[in-house]
Amino acid sequence: MADLVTQYAGLTLANPLIISSSGLTKDSEGIRKATDSGAGAVVLRSVFEEEIMAEMASQKKDSAYQHPEAYDYLLDYSLSDYLKLIEKSKKDCHVPIIASINCTGSSSWISYAKKIQAAGADALEVNFSILPTIERVPHPEFEQPYYDKIDHDAPTHYQDSQQLEAIYYEVLQELHKHITIPIIFKIGPYFTSLINFARTLDAHKVSALTLFNWFFTPDFDIDTKEVIYKMQLSDPQSMGNTLRWISLLQQEVQCDLSATTGIHDAKSCIKLMMAGASTVQLCSVIYKNGFSVVQDFLSEINDWMDSNQYASINDLKGSIHKHMDTQVFNRTQYLKQYTEARK
Repeated sequence: MADLVTQYAGLTLANPLIISSSGLTKDSEGIRKATDSGAGAVVLRSVFEEEIMAEMASQKKDSAYQHPEAYDYLLDYSLSDYLKLIEKSKKDCHVPIIASINCTGSSSWISYAKKIQAAGADALEVNFSILPTIERVPHPEFEQPYYDKIDHDAPTHYQDSQQLEAIYYEVLQELHKHITIPIIFKIGPYFTSLINFARTLDAHKVSALTLFNWFFTPDFDIDTKEVIYKMQLSDPQSMGNTLRWISLLQQEVQCDLSATTGIHDAKSCIKLMMAGASTVQLCSVIYKNGFSVVQDFLSEINDWMDSNQYASINDLKGSIHKHMDTQVFNRTQYLKQYTEARK
């Protein structure tokens, strides 16, 4: 029988399957189901940066909170509940518990990470997504209304790629000052030079990278003019981009890689690990088919490894690079695809 024990972000997992951060892991019941399923680790649902900032503003009685429409809603959520969830999960569960923060750029929430560590989290996954914002010259608060009036017709300047990437590096550096548990960045694919970006995060001692974020896609109703909020599950075709970048990054960074998005069968798990992933994170497939798929996947992975003479996950990880020219993943347009289509 193959050895499925996996080393990931400095943690030892019984196997490489992780339950991804989602509504599946929002409470103790969901976390119990996740751990009972046989998964190697569980990522708790994300606490949002806005939730942290709202609570901080409440404690400071800050009436000038940046998003007043969100402020009243978020006040109903207590961050102490999240810390209690971590504590209870660590007490009740035998697998690593990874906390998660959904970050949109600010670094003023970082001190909260110390509380997450103190609550017992084994690692912190920072679910990071930043869109360019308009740069504004800061003015003293009492002068700002004046500048708001005279600046509204001024040319707009958006943050460039270097400025955006610098925010990731700054947050990682600040986190290292506050916590000692492994820090995992869950990022999206939209970078001009993803390999350079990943290598720089690696140089800044990120413990692992999770590829990729499954972003909320805004939509609206053309009749009611209201925003449509609908859960969008991934499909198997969504895995292609993750497979590409796991393959390309595997030999470029020292940190571990975790694959997510579009993983709907055991063969996909095997394929991603062969490409270089240390772990794979499951979400949509569990929403569709329940937690029982974890044991099904583990059984199939184990049988396949035995049949193909892979003794351990370490033997499996990155093994495809020994058998094929993975430079094919560097091409965005592949000639053979089109010549085959003409036959």
